[in-house]
Amino acid sequence: MLPGQTDATAETIDGFGRVIVNGTAPTGSWHAFAWQNGHMTDLGALGGRGSGAVAINNHNQIVGWATTKTGEKHAVLSTLRSG
Repeated sequence: MLPGQTDATAETIDGFGRVIVNGTAPTGSWHAFAWQNGHMTDLGALGGRGSGAVAINNHNQIVGWATTKTGEKHAVLSTLRSG
């Protein structure tokens, strides 16, 4: 977990050992994270407070959801940098 993170759940792992995690960000909001090579990356949101991820494939693509500043929830497709 990250400093300040109080809760996290591993959702899925791809064939290269990258793990998708949903958990609390240091701000207290729920966010999607990716863990690879010993580092956690916050996948952010669409200007809102929350996000979540459900799957990753072997092409670095993560599918999930994120909220906008007005609280709308949208499907998202993120690409994780390899390395």
